[in-house]
Amino acid sequence: MQNPEYGIGKPGKCTRPAPLYLGFPVYPRYTHPHMLPKLQNILQRLQKFLPYVFVVLLLVCGSYVTLFFIGTDGHIVVLLKSADWQGIGETVEHPFLRGLLGLIPFIRFLFVRLQPFLGYAIVSLCIYGAVIGWVTLGKGRMFLKLQLSALHVLLLGIGALWLITTSFFYGSFPDLQPRLLIEPKTEVYKDVPEETLAALQKNFEELESKGCLVQDPVRRGAGDARVFTYRGWCMQMSFLTRVLPPLGILLVLTFDFLILGSIVLSLLRLRSNAIAVEFIMALALGATALMMVLWVAALFHSLTAIVAWGVLFAIPILGYRYALYWLRHTVKTRWDVELPFHSARLLLLYLLLSLLAFNYLTVIRPFPIGWDDLGRYINLPRQLSVAHQILPSIPAIQWEYLTSLGFLLFGYFSTFGAVLAQQINWMAGVFAVLAVYLGTKILLGSRAGLLAALFYYLLPMTGHYSFADMKTENALFFFGVVGLIAVFLAGFNDLPWSVEERSRRRWLFVAGILFGAAFATKATMVLMGLMGGVVLGFGLLGLSGGVGAIFFSFFFLMLAQVASVSSILHKMWGIQIPWLDVASKTAALILGVLFVCLLLFLTKQHRASILPLIRSSLLSVLLLLLGVCAFSAPWMVRNSILNGRISTGNMLKAPNTITPWVRFFPSQITKDAPPGSRSLPEELRMDATHPMCAEDSSRTEELDRYWGHGTGIQHYAGLPWRVVMNQDSQGFYLTTSPLLLLVPLVLFLPAFWRRRAMRALFIGTIFYLFAWMIVGNGIPWYGIGMFFGLSVLVEALIALSPNIVARLIASFFVAIALGTSVSLRLWQFGMQYNLYEYAWGKASHEVLQEMTIPNYDDITENVMRLSQDPNHPYLYRMGTFISYFIPNNQNVIVVNDNQLGFFSCLNQEEDHLLTLKRLKALGFHSIVFDTNTATIEKDSNGTLHQKVQKFLNFANDPATGIIPVVDNPGNGIAYMILPEEVPSAAPAAPEAE
Repeated sequence: MQNPEYGIGKPGKCTRPAPLYLGFPVYPRYTHPHMLPKLQNILQRLQKFLPYVFVVLLLVCGSYVTLFFIGTDGHIVVLLKSADWQGIGETVEHPFLRGLLGLIPFIRFLFVRLQPFLGYAIVSLCIYGAVIGWVTLGKGRMFLKLQLSALHVLLLGIGALWLITTSFFYGSFPDLQPRLLIEPKTEVYKDVPEETLAALQKNFEELESKGCLVQDPVRRGAGDARVFTYRGWCMQMSFLTRVLPPLGILLVLTFDFLILGSIVLSLLRLRSNAIAVEFIMALALGATALMMVLWVAALFHSLTAIVAWGVLFAIPILGYRYALYWLRHTVKTRWDVELPFHSARLLLLYLLLSLLAFNYLTVIRPFPIGWDDLGRYINLPRQLSVAHQILPSIPAIQWEYLTSLGFLLFGYFSTFGAVLAQQINWMAGVFAVLAVYLGTKILLGSRAGLLAALFYYLLPMTGHYSFADMKTENALFFFGVVGLIAVFLAGFNDLPWSVEERSRRRWLFVAGILFGAAFATKATMVLMGLMGGVVLGFGLLGLSGGVGAIFFSFFFLMLAQVASVSSILHKMWGIQIPWLDVASKTAALILGVLFVCLLLFLTKQHRASILPLIRSSLLSVLLLLLGVCAFSAPWMVRNSILNGRISTGNMLKAPNTITPWVRFFPSQITKDAPPGSRSLPEELRMDATHPMCAEDSSRTEELDRYWGHGTGIQHYAGLPWRVVMNQDSQGFYLTTSPLLLLVPLVLFLPAFWRRRAMRALFIGTIFYLFAWMIVGNGIPWYGIGMFFGLSVLVEALIALSPNIVARLIASFFVAIALGTSVSLRLWQFGMQYNLYEYAWGKASHEVLQEMTIPNYDDITENVMRLSQDPNHPYLYRMGTFISYFIPNNQNVIVVNDNQLGFFSCLNQEEDHLLTLKRLKALGFHSIVFDTNTATIEKDSNGTLHQKVQKFLNFANDPATGIIPVVDNPGNGIAYMILPEEVPSAAPAAPEAE
């Protein structure tokens, strides 16, 4: 086995330790025996020139990309102060020049934004200074020499969490004084509803009765309101009662994952020579196993609190051997750390732990705040907890079953359950960080990993799922990355952390299970499984095998009708060639076979061993597919049985047996329709061929807004640049990093070409990127799996740099890019100050809801009251994230009309009274409308704007008698109740102004 410190070859290839620069090893020259002789000679000749080329390209490309990123329209307005970017924008148009002029103001504004963390930084530096003094004076050493365990890191993370919570409380925020509380009076809280003021007064009285308020004898607020200081010990008690308990449950869940995963590994008779590999594999397999257990309980309509609690307690009892095993390793397994005081690795570790703690604290809130988690990723798990059975919306064995534990364990209306459900999705981000960290160590060496993990977690897009919109992207990323790690362990025998030779192939079965779990959570992760196949082909058969796997992958995508050459040409130039799809599938299959068999002709002297190698490779692929089937077969077979026939669509989707159907025509209501399903009567029939019904533009409005509206091959080729620069769509949840565009520069690193696994990762990542460009509609989270390879390759720019100059330049651009991510995160932080008052115990659940979404409880009360009418039990939802707040919303919200396609078809004649009759006939009692619906479309004359305007014409028509209840554009919501009786005649409508 090779030296794990260097991880670049077999014994004898590395004869001396690698020198360290900024905590990263610089590897000596190494030639892999599998490289083709001609390529090997060329690389040896070019090796002396590559470092100079790399430095020049890094300096030129890095400067242009970084400054362009800062200066582009969607970024400069956030990264700079208003006065700075307005001054630059008025005089300069080109983004590069804007970025050049805005670089210093950006750095200056970053430090201004970091002021709330000043106390945290000062205390941390003082503690570290004390450690340095103790080591220097007490031990007589000028460097750190420690033995760390997992328990030490956990305690350090909890310490960072406490310090952030406390420093925020004693710090200062713009427009918020954390310790100040003024007696709620109408003179103080002007223009707030009575319900909001009542919630504030109730919260104030509770705090005062607990002795948490100290009155300022001098100061007075408006209306002679008393001024108080919130006591620090009450904040500390809240830390113990609101902040720490969810973390304790997460640790219990993690412990159960490890036990279950170890049982699975034991059944498969798999072990690794590295405890870290065993840990990450057990963690991922345990999560998939618990998901399957909960899914089986739901399959038998038994997903209840008793079952959930029983499972969590039974796991450590039944697997007590593994429980003791992991407890022992948590405390006793240690690793030596010997670093200088100024080591970059120490800084990266503390920044990463601080960021994890910061995001965890942000998620201590009594309800979700993001669009997607309120509508789906927290809402559906909440509904699952009361349905006790598989919901049609989440039929697969997926992460949402774990999220539902928050509500299953503590109740549907439990505030703690809501916090825990969100924190379970935050935990997926921690797991993703661990996967990136360990995967990078395997590929780059034992000193690497922290930068890649921090880079991934700081990306605004991926970080968004760990503190704002609690989606499942980090979970499926975690499963996919650990599956890819298993592929590397099985396909490459020259990695620093290897596995037993006799069990190497069985790791592919594990990889298949994890790819299946990622795919089940979100189908777009099929690309991660295909990337695993490309990496495996590269590892087993070399370059030709990897290229062949790429063609096989495209054949699969075209066979599954996910990708189509004819549709690509149609999108590029409007050309339609029907026969091209069959020809392209045939060509991809032939080229795949040709490249795999090309090995026969390139190595004639080893022809006798090639056929067994190919057979062995086919067996490896078969094991990978068996793993996918082992995890996927239960839920796919169930879906197929319920749908009545086997097809790709029927395997992936379950029929709706819970939510009533609302259809236009009676023939659409079949015998399988759930109770309460409705259709229009004959006298209100519609024309199904009408353009407003036949031409559905919702997909273009929702998905293609990320893609842009250009044409031609240059539009495809420029997609990565436009996505990084947010030129087609803007938003924090879409933003990445300029470093992603510098990844191709690794091709100019000599050390990169000496690492077979890194070359395989690069090729696999480029394949993933290209496949995403074809099928991903420009939506970055549809290609989230490729960010593992991109993160590793970003760290490689420093870790594999050939000299100190290159490392310093690369470090500078990495620092600037991380600075942009931090600044964007702090921009979001600036809009969430009020959320931390709940974590401090200063604000109750009711206060936070009334201060942030004051209309939602009123809407909920109206909906619950009106839904009691059996003739009109349904709410018509047009956008908005109200779903989470409506109890039993799977049976109340029967239409989710985000792009108003359903309404436009109903309103085809634009006869408002007729449209109202149809709505009433379909059972709707009221409508909730997102007033920001049209903002996703840039063109003010586009189809979505036109549909919204027609709806507004309908809603504002006095002839209909619609009762407006809420009209709050500031919160983006409007709510209206349909009249009990439809007016028979319409008075003349007033002329529009």
